[in-house]
Amino acid sequence: AAARLHLSQPPLSQQIRTLEEELGLKLFSRDRRRVELTHAGTVFLIEAKKILSQMENASDAARRAERGQIGPFIVACGPLAVETVMPMILKTFRAEYPEIDLSITESNGHKIVDILQAKHADVGLLMPNFTSERLQRQTCLTLPLVAAVPKDHAIAKRRRIRLKQLAGEPFVGFSHQQALGFYEHIVAVCERSGFTPHIVQEAVHHTTLLALVAAGYGIALIPRLGKSPPPTDVVFVQVVEPWATMPLWIAWPSNSSSRVLSAFLEVVRRSCRRVSIKRRVIKAAKRNRR
Repeated sequence: AAARLHLSQPPLSQQIRTLEEELGLKLFSRDRRRVELTHAGTVFLIEAKKILSQMENASDAARRAERGQIGPFIVACGPLAVETVMPMILKTFRAEYPEIDLSITESNGHKIVDILQAKHADVGLLMPNFTSERLQRQTCLTLPLVAAVPKDHAIAKRRRIRLKQLAGEPFVGFSHQQALGFYEHIVAVCERSGFTPHIVQEAVHHTTLLALVAAGYGIALIPRLGKSPPPTDVVFVQVVEPWATMPLWIAWPSNSSSRVLSAFLEVVRRSCRRVSIKRRVIKAAKRNRR
């Protein structure tokens, strides 16, 4: 044993005696002809090998975590991300980084900003505009706004409209208190077209907003969420102004140095490029058909 450890025999014997003294038990039974493990020594050896194996596993796991290959990762996102680019992001990320323990927490608007600032999530995909010195952000997608109108409304018969044609119409919108960024963005888009929307009802959730439209309370400007059709009694009408859009942001803590975050951001960029290209192809095909 001393030769295998590149030691002389006396120091090794001394280390064994010191270990036995620390444990308060005998690890070896000795006589003049041989040395063998005691029962306690056999158990200690088994457990020591487990510890050494766990140390090696821990070292390997730490190295892989440093490279961004394993570990937990939390994404906070709202309904816009879920219904547009999130499925593609998750599918791609899982295929490329199968050992990352990615989990989703669903919220909306400024709650996601609060979650990120409190470091309860690693990254967030959200819709309304916001400012925060503690967060970085980039635009993922720019989605067109459409006019959601009751199906018996005169505008519902049109394929495309200009925003100024909505002046004087009652609007339903997202809550000023709970979705301030969205509220302000819609008002700014309308004001750029020469009018301030008269908002008669507010809602917190997307489905509630469309239910109010279907019931005839007013019309709404909303981002086109994927390919999902409008609900019963609601028609989506295209808005022609190029500034009638809504950005989808990706945000993360400014001081983050996570390799997993870097990998996730790259997957998001690639996924959003594919969605944008696909949308342009669809638009071109529709123009050609017309």
